[in-house]
Amino acid sequence: MNKSQIIQAIKSYLTASKTNAYGKSIQQKIVIIESDDWGAIRTPSSKAAQAFQSQGFEIGHSIYKVDALESQDDLELLFDVLSKHKGSNGLPAN
Repeated sequence: MNKSQIIQAIKSYLTASKTNAYGKSIQQKIVIIESDDWGAIRTPSSKAAQAFQSQGFEIGHSIYKVDALESQDDLELLFDVLSKHKGSNGLPAN
């Protein structure tokens, strides 16, 4: 890193620290699941992506290759993982 990059990294760190200083502190561990494209349906399934490819559309390594709405199986697997990990109170994540 050159001097300019180091200064920029320090500025970025201090800005984030200032922002976080106003946040609430908690002792418990939490799980945050974030999504930035609620309801954005590019390809509804892997079958749809394959159909695009078979028609000559090149989707390569783009988001369209793996983009899909969650299935019931996806949600069940997520909840299985969450239920296996208990908090200090002995209860699963909810």
